[in-house]
Amino acid sequence: MNKKIAAVIIVAIIIIAAVAAVFYYEDSKSNETSPLTGEWKLADEHGVDSEGNFMSHNETAETAVISISSVKDDLFYGKYLNEEIAGAYIDGHVFFQATVDREKVNFEGHLNDGVLSLTYAHGTDKNTCIHYSIFTSNGKYEDKNKYADLKDLDLSISSGYICSISGAEEFIGDMKQGIKITSHEEGAFIGVMDQVVGDDNVPLEIRGIIYPDTNTLCRFIDENGHVWEMSLKDNVAIVNNIMISDVGINEDELSAIERIYVKNNSSISASLNLDKLAGDWYADSTHTLSADGKTSEETVFHSLSFINIYNSIAAGTSSHNGENGSIVAYHFTDPDTGNQMIKVVSQYGDELITGYGWLSSDGNVFNLIEIHTDDKGKQTAEHSTFSKNTNNDKILGDWKVAYAKGSSQGTELKEYSRAGTPHLSTYDLTIDKSQLSLISGTYRDMDITGTLLGNLITIEIRDEGSSELLKGFLLETDVLVLYSTAFKTVENVDSIATWCMVYTRSGGPVDYSMTYDEVPVLENKWLLANGESYNGTSHNLSGSSFEIIMQDGNWISCKMEQTVGSEVVNKTVIGFIFDAGGLTAGTMIDENGNYWYINVSDSALLMHSAMQSELAEIKGQPVAVERVYTLDGKAVELPQTPSLENTSWDTATMYSILNNGKIIVADGDFEMKIESQKGSLLAGTENVGDVPSKFAACMFENGYGITIEKLQDSAGVFAHGSVYDKMMIFTCTISFGDFSMTSILYLEEEI
Repeated sequence: MNKKIAAVIIVAIIIIAAVAAVFYYEDSKSNETSPLTGEWKLADEHGVDSEGNFMSHNETAETAVISISSVKDDLFYGKYLNEEIAGAYIDGHVFFQATVDREKVNFEGHLNDGVLSLTYAHGTDKNTCIHYSIFTSNGKYEDKNKYADLKDLDLSISSGYICSISGAEEFIGDMKQGIKITSHEEGAFIGVMDQVVGDDNVPLEIRGIIYPDTNTLCRFIDENGHVWEMSLKDNVAIVNNIMISDVGINEDELSAIERIYVKNNSSISASLNLDKLAGDWYADSTHTLSADGKTSEETVFHSLSFINIYNSIAAGTSSHNGENGSIVAYHFTDPDTGNQMIKVVSQYGDELITGYGWLSSDGNVFNLIEIHTDDKGKQTAEHSTFSKNTNNDKILGDWKVAYAKGSSQGTELKEYSRAGTPHLSTYDLTIDKSQLSLISGTYRDMDITGTLLGNLITIEIRDEGSSELLKGFLLETDVLVLYSTAFKTVENVDSIATWCMVYTRSGGPVDYSMTYDEVPVLENKWLLANGESYNGTSHNLSGSSFEIIMQDGNWISCKMEQTVGSEVVNKTVIGFIFDAGGLTAGTMIDENGNYWYINVSDSALLMHSAMQSELAEIKGQPVAVERVYTLDGKAVELPQTPSLENTSWDTATMYSILNNGKIIVADGDFEMKIESQKGSLLAGTENVGDVPSKFAACMFENGYGITIEKLQDSAGVFAHGSVYDKMMIFTCTISFGDFSMTSILYLEEEI
């Protein structure tokens, strides 16, 4: 995916929340004067080697050297042995990556009082090792550290959860599992941890280190090469890890793990949690430093959305510089400062990117440090500051109708207030979840789903015999305005209605006019210049006139001649129009429940629809319809729409929300081929999984770009979208019975 496409996705998903944030770092803001700059020699270490032996520093061995060339702001570059590295140095915390035995390994630690302490672990297949290494400028160090004694540690598992983009679930089952230290020497230990591997409970050897001067914090590596953080307190251990899962709903997915172990049924106090990390985040600023000393400070396309959280673990989706991927995290305590930190791993294709971050005290700013490696092995350290999309929070909660103004069947407009019409409470709205531009809640005692793009909200309800489309906007004054166009059939009687509803938190009065006057008064009578219904074959349409019977601000009631079966009938069509980038446009509904999209310019009035045909010869088939009206019935030149014939489109990614609030992220599984085109009308075939279906679609201007409306044949699913060069974005809602799901689907053109 290219950067242009990524920009479109980010604009569509997240509206930037402007949050001012200032951070101060004690040691890292100076460059040549930074205490990290210079050469560091190995002075001491402890741990467990690859043969399972406790290690100690050999003063006669060749000394490992870290050379830091320069610290620029909070990032640095230099060399580990002879390998160029880039890393981060913030508030004494040091993080970089280097190659050990042909494996990319994370080095993490601190610089305090001229002592650089680093922890790293590597290896797999029972050939693992872990180091706690001390570096000083002269290679000399007098050990003053104290280490907790873990030789009698023997704990049993109390709970175990795994979290990925697919959800969080318990995974320990009924099998007895534990963690036990079998040998211990100074700051290192060896032990056994039972793990579920596939369907089996397997005891795995672990090799670890104890951080000095703490009684609670350890790090260890298991025989399969997975590195774990362990926090101990009052005979309770919280253990975290990130890996590719091989169990449950998370199988084959990047996952974060939390295991809690206890001794003799010890009580468990509240564990660390990542609730504040939930939501959508957008990078306000990013600066980088590569291993060759090049810096940049720019806004890159970087967004995060954490959708699944359980206690200390979280998972979601990420986008970075044109690539979409998944992200997982866990909460841990910095062993040196005691600060609360967040370990983060992102996955883009086969690439795993490790980093760490921290939240501001108010939970609205997230800092993230990552090390990126290009295809030539060149490293770049990156520090991004994210702001939370607080727009999500603004829509959450209860909304009560204060006023309503509208009409049924296109008759006289009526206006009601909550104070005088208590039954307006029937139309109250509750939004329970808002994330990734998706919402879920309740409306008219129904579970609903929809979209929130910026401050624009759309809710679509379709059930047997009825439909309702709600479109509106959230104002800064905590007022929600929704325009409803609805159709229903009761005892074989059809009815249509259009209403403007003004919501407040209390339902109390608000200074807002429901008469929208920022549209022109339209000419009354228009004559058909051209009418066409298209399903791959063009069908000319009859019905010569379109007449505006009533207009009140932006509400209009019209009569439109159409062919139903083989007869021309004069249908009532009602709806709302708005100013859209200098174009008058809106949504309308006819008395048979077909939705129409109106565009009015100086020279023409255009009506478009994706619908099930009412023509006798193709009745019930999905068709795209265009009706062009002018004041004199003469043809005019129409705006150009993109040429899409013989193009194919694949899923870049898809976000969906269920009416229970669960968010699903998926890719693949949907393909679309546009097989034919007639002007602004399209027809083709789409595949959901391996199930093909025909569709018809129409395109038209919306004042800001090109809108596309599509109807799929087999399931009758309507989709509403936009065309952006080599990308399309669709939203659609599927609802039946008690089930509702709204999706945002991003399609890339096959090249």
